[in-house]
Amino acid sequence: GVVLEKVAEYLLFKQKYEDATNKETVPDFQERIPPEIALELLVAADYLQNRDRHIKLKGDMLENNASNIPQLPNPPILPAAPISTGLSKSQILSKWRDEQGRRIFTRENTSDVIKGLNNTPSIDILRDTVNILQGIDGAYFRFEGAANQSEFKLIPTDQRSKRVPKPTLELVIRLAELGWLYKQVAAFVRDCSTSTSLGLITQNRLYDFYRLIALLEAQLAHTPETMDEQNDSMDSLTLGRIAVWTEEWRLKMRMMSTLVQGAADVHGGALVSLIHGYTENGDPFIRGFVSELLEEVSQPFFNTLHTWITSGELYDPFKEFFVTINNDLGMDLNSFGWMIGAPNTTEHKANIDAGQLWAKKYSVRDEMRPRFVGQAFAKKIFSIGKSLNFIRHSCLDEEFFATNQISDIANKVLTYSDIPSLEQSIDIAFSIASQRLLENMFSKYKLMDHLQALKRYLMLGSGDFVDILMESIGPSLARPANTLYRHNLTATLEAAIRGSNAQYDDPEILRRLDARMLEYTHGEIGWDVFTLEYRVDQPLDVILTPEVMSKYRRIFNYLWRLKRVESDLVKGWRRCVMGKRSYLKVPSLDNDWHQARIAMSEMIHFVKELEAYCHLEVIECSWEIIEQFASKREGDLDALISAHREYLERIVNKIMLVGGRSSRRDEELLHKMKQLLSVILSFRRAVEDLYTFTLHMSSSLDHTPLERPDIYRHKRLSTASSIPRAPFEVAGGGSSSSVSNSRTSTPGAASVADDEEEGIAGIRYRVQTSADEFHELASYVVNALQSHPDLDVRFLAVRLGFNQFYRKPTNLKLRVLAYLDSSRMTFIKYEINLNEEELKGKTLVLPTISMANVPQLATELLLNNHSNELVGRFNNEGFIQVAGASTDGLVTPLELHRLKEYNDIYVVDQRSPILKSYKYTFVEELKKWADGLNLSVIILSSADSASRNDNDIVSSQLKQISSKDSRYADKISEFESLDLDTLNGTGLLKSYYGSLQNAAGLCLFTTEGDNRPDAHLLVKALSNVLGFKPIELKDPLHWEGLFGRLYDDKLFG
Repeated sequence: GVVLEKVAEYLLFKQKYEDATNKETVPDFQERIPPEIALELLVAADYLQNRDRHIKLKGDMLENNASNIPQLPNPPILPAAPISTGLSKSQILSKWRDEQGRRIFTRENTSDVIKGLNNTPSIDILRDTVNILQGIDGAYFRFEGAANQSEFKLIPTDQRSKRVPKPTLELVIRLAELGWLYKQVAAFVRDCSTSTSLGLITQNRLYDFYRLIALLEAQLAHTPETMDEQNDSMDSLTLGRIAVWTEEWRLKMRMMSTLVQGAADVHGGALVSLIHGYTENGDPFIRGFVSELLEEVSQPFFNTLHTWITSGELYDPFKEFFVTINNDLGMDLNSFGWMIGAPNTTEHKANIDAGQLWAKKYSVRDEMRPRFVGQAFAKKIFSIGKSLNFIRHSCLDEEFFATNQISDIANKVLTYSDIPSLEQSIDIAFSIASQRLLENMFSKYKLMDHLQALKRYLMLGSGDFVDILMESIGPSLARPANTLYRHNLTATLEAAIRGSNAQYDDPEILRRLDARMLEYTHGEIGWDVFTLEYRVDQPLDVILTPEVMSKYRRIFNYLWRLKRVESDLVKGWRRCVMGKRSYLKVPSLDNDWHQARIAMSEMIHFVKELEAYCHLEVIECSWEIIEQFASKREGDLDALISAHREYLERIVNKIMLVGGRSSRRDEELLHKMKQLLSVILSFRRAVEDLYTFTLHMSSSLDHTPLERPDIYRHKRLSTASSIPRAPFEVAGGGSSSSVSNSRTSTPGAASVADDEEEGIAGIRYRVQTSADEFHELASYVVNALQSHPDLDVRFLAVRLGFNQFYRKPTNLKLRVLAYLDSSRMTFIKYEINLNEEELKGKTLVLPTISMANVPQLATELLLNNHSNELVGRFNNEGFIQVAGASTDGLVTPLELHRLKEYNDIYVVDQRSPILKSYKYTFVEELKKWADGLNLSVIILSSADSASRNDNDIVSSQLKQISSKDSRYADKISEFESLDLDTLNGTGLLKSYYGSLQNAAGLCLFTTEGDNRPDAHLLVKALSNVLGFKPIELKDPLHWEGLFGRLYDDKLFG
C-alpha cells in the first residue's frame, strides 16, 4: 500500500505542475499494480534526473480513482541484515548505482554524507531544504567550503541513531546544488552591486527566485508536522514537489553561475561577447535563456552605439565600448571638455591640428569588440562616429545636426535581437556621414583648389610664375644665407605673382603662399636654404598634415634645384650661341668652345629629360589619383587621406628614384644625382670664366681693352698657376704671340702673355674635368636606373641614354659578342658576384654536340622547367659566333647556369659547335677548370641508332657510361652499359670522358627527326640520377613549330 501511495503521490503533483490543457493519452491506473513492479519503478526510475520522462495524468482521474486503489498491508519491519549475508535486489541495484557514480551533485558518497543522522521528521527536512535553497545552513544539514569553490559538500550538523532513507538524501543533495549556485550568484551581485549591467540583470533574476522561495515557504506553512495518507493533500509541500518546481531554476542558476564566474575579469563589450558565445548552444532552453539575458546585458552597449552613430559623441563612463577616447594628448582630445566648456579647452584645441584629432582622438580596442560585430562592421561604426565628431568640432557644420539628416536612425531602437536591422542602419549612417564630410572638404573648404595650388607652386607646375621668380630672386639667392631677409624674399615672391598668371588665382590661395628660409649653417648661400611655404589650417590639416607638408617641401627643394641648373644651362647656352662673334676673333679657343658646347648639350639633354619625366610622367600621371577620387567620392575621410597619401608617395618615390630596395642603394643613387647637379653648376661657372676670358682676348685683339683688365687677371687668373695644366695643347698655339705683338712693347709684355697662358690652361682643366665627371656620374645613374624595379624609372634610363651613349664599354663588348683576345680573357667570366671556391665539389651537367642535337634539347628542357640563373659565360673564341635575344638579354654560344631549387647543380648550355682547330684546346681548358674545382660531371650525349649492336637493339635505347665518381655510381648503374668504341655521332663524348677526372654519362640512341620525345626521356633519366622531384615537363615556347606542324588529316581524305 505504501508503494502505490508513493506512485500515486508522484503522479498527482506532476499532473498538477504540467499544463492542465495537455490531452495526451495516459496509462490506465485503475488496474492493480503488482507490488514488486511498483517497487522496481520507485527504485529504478531516475525521474529526478531525466526531464523527458514525465508521466502526465489528469487530476480528475487521479482524485476519482485514488480511493479505489487497494491498500496493501504494511510489510513487517525486518532487522537489518548483517554485512556477511547476501544483498537484496534493491540493495544490489543501489550499490551498482553508487559504483557508477550516479550522484552528480556531490563528490562524496551519499552514505558518507548522512552517516550518523537520525530519522528526522519530514517537516524538519523540508525546512532545512528550503533554507538550503537560499544558501543557508539548516538544523540538520550545512554546506562545507566557501561559495567561490567549484565543488560543494553537504555535511550533517546533528547526529541521530537512525538513517534517513537514501532516496530522500539523494533528493536533498540534488536540491542543495541550487542553493550552492545561488550563493555564488548572490555573492557576485553583492560585490558588483549595480555597477554593471550583468549585476543589475542578475539581481532582477534573483527577485524572481525570491518569489519562488516565498511560495515554497507559504506552502511549507500549510504542511502538517507529520504527513500520512490521510493528510497528504495537494497544498502540502514535499521534497518531490520542490524538486519539480525548482528544476527550471536549477538550470537557470547553473547558467547564471557560469556567466558570473566568466565575468569576473571582463566587462562591457568583452562581457557581451562572452555571453554571445553561449547562444551557440544546442539546447533550446539554454539558448533562449542566454539570449534573453544578452538582450538586457547588451542594452548599455547598444545605447552607447546609438549615441555614437547618431551624434558622434562617446558616452562611455565605465569604458565598456570598443571605441575609446585617447587622453595621451591631454584634455584637448576629450570631447566632453569642449561640450561642458572646460577652461582653456578652446586654446588647447587650437594648438592641435585636425590630423592629430582624426588619427589619434579615438581608437579601437579589439578586445572590447563583441563577437557579432565583425572587423569590417566595427571599422564602419568607428568611421561613422569619427566623421560625425569631425563634422561637429572641426568642420563646425552645425547645420547638418540641426536639419537632423540622420533622424531615421536616431529614432530607431538598436537591440541584439535585430542584428539585420542594425547592419542596415550602420550602412545608411556610414553613407550619410561620409558623404557629408567629403562634401565639406571639397565644397565648403575647397580642397581641390588647395591641392591644385600646391601642384602649381610647390611642384613648379606654373611655368611663367616659376620663370619670373627664378629670374628675379636668383641674384639674391647667390649671396650668403646670413645676408638674406625674409621680407625681401616675400616682396620678390609678390612681384612674381603680380607679373604672372598667378595674380588671377583666388586671394585666399595666394594668401597662404609665402617664402622663407630654412635653418642654415656657416658657408651656405641662399640657394641652399630658400623654400616656398603653403600654410593650411583646420580642417584642411587633417589631409595636409605637417608630415605631408614636409614632403611637399622636399619635392619643391628637389625641383627647385633642378630648375636652377636648367636655368643656368640655358644662360650658358645663350653665351655659347650669342657670344659667337666675340670668340670667332680668337681662333685659338675654337676647340675649347666646341668641347664646351658638346658637354653642355649633353647636360641640357639630361636635365631637360629629367624635368620632363618629373612633371609629365610623375606629377601629372599621379594627379589622376586625386581626380578619380574627387569624381567618385567613394568611402570616408580615411579613403581620401589614403588616396592623397598614395598620390604624394608615388611622386616622392619616383622623383627621388626610390625603388623599394635597400635604403643604402637609394640614398647612394640620390647622392649621385645631387653630385651630378653640383658638377653641372661647376661646369657652368667654368664656361662663364671661359666666356669672360674669350671676351677679354677679343677685346685685346680689337685694341679695346676692358676696363682695368689687370683686375680681372688678378681676380680670375692669378690662381691658375696652382691648377694643373690640361693634358692637351692649345689649338693654334701662335695666338699668344699675336696677342703679345698687338700690345704695346713694354718690358712686362712677356709676363702678361705667360699669365694668359696659365689662365686658359686652368679654365680648360676645369671645363674638361667637370665634363668628364658629369659623364661618369651620368653613366652611373643611367646604368643604375636600367635595373630599377619601377618601369617608369627604367624608361627614364632609356630616354637619357637612348643611343646606348652611357653604356659601359665592357658590357657593350659582352653584349655584342665582340672578339676578345684569349690572352686577356679567362676560361669563364662570371656574371654574378661568385667566389669560385663555392663551386668546389658541385655537379656539372655537360651536353655534347651529337646526333640530332638531343643533348641541347635536353638542357633547354631542363632549364625551362627549373628556375635558374646565369652564372657565367665561357670564352667563346673557339666557337662559331652566334647571338640571340632572350628576356634576360643576349645569349652567347656557351653559358653556365645554376638551378636555384638545387644549388649544387650547374648546367652548361651550349648553342654553337666548337671549331675543329679549337676542340682539343677547349677540352684541355675544361679539364683544368672542372678537375681544379673537383666537379662531378655528368655528360649528356646521343648516338646514331645505326651503330647499335644486336644487344643494344633488343634493350633500351638509353645507355650509361660507367661512372668514375662514386656519388652517382649506384644511380648510373641502373642503366645498361655502353661500348664507346662502336659509337658514331657522339661528338666530344670520348674526349670528355677520357679527360675528366670525375665523369659519368648518359647516351641515347636516336635518329634525325622530331626529337622532342628523346629530350623528355633523357631529362627524366637525368632527373632520376640527380634525385630531382618528379614534375610534369613543359616544352619551351620556341619549340612550337621547331619540327614542323602536324598535317591536316583532311588533305588525305
